[in-house]
Amino acid sequence: MQRTILLLMCIGACRMPAGAEVPLLTEELRVEIGTQIDPLILASVGGSWRVENGALRSLGEENRYPLWLQRRVPDNFEIEFEMMGKDQPDGKLEFCGDGVRHESGYINILGGWGNTLAIIAKEDEHETGRTRKKGKWESGRWYHWRVRRSLHSGSGLIEWFLDGQPFLQRTDKKPLKGPGHDRLAFNNWKTDLSIRKIRVRPLPAR
Repeated sequence: MQRTILLLMCIGACRMPAGAEVPLLTEELRVEIGTQIDPLILASVGGSWRVENGALRSLGEENRYPLWLQRRVPDNFEIEFEMMGKDQPDGKLEFCGDGVRHESGYINILGGWGNTLAIIAKEDEHETGRTRKKGKWESGRWYHWRVRRSLHSGSGLIEWFLDGQPFLQRTDKKPLKGPGHDRLAFNNWKTDLSIRKIRVRPLPAR
C-alpha cells in the first residue's frame, strides 16, 4: 500500500528540533513535493532547505543541517530519489542515524572531494574502511539513487544503485541498527543541491 504525502506547509514551520519521537515507517511513503516543506514529513533545525520548482533545494548546509525524514525506518528498508547538483554533484544520504547529528549513521556521498569520489562510510566520512569509487559525475544532471539496507545472519548489507545500475556495495559485520540508528536524512557540504521523487519503503526481514 502506498501513501502519498503532499508537502504544503510553510517553510518556516520546518525549523523544528530533530531527534524527537516520530512514527515508525510501516508502509511505502511517497513524498510528493508541493510548494513548501511539511514539518511532519521532513525537518531540519536550520539551514537553507526550501522547495523550488517542484524539488527540495539546499544552497549548502556544510553538514550542519541534515534534513531528516520524520519517520523511524526499520532495519531493512529501501529509499529511492533523484538528486542533482547545480555546480557539482556533491550530495549525501545519511541513514541509520540518530535524527540529530551528522555522521551518526552511514553516509553515502556522490561526487565528494571536488567531484572525485563516491563513498559509503560509517559514522565518519573519512573512515579508513569506507567503500569508495573514484570518478567524475555530471553537474546539472538528475541522478536516480536507490539505496537498500538489509540484515542477513547478523551482518548488514548496503546496496547502492545509480540510474538503475549496481554502483557500490558494503557489508558490515557489526551493523548499526535499532533505536538511535533508525533515521535518515539528506545533507550536503557547499553544493547547490536539489532532490525530488522521494520514496521510502520497509523491506521484509530476512
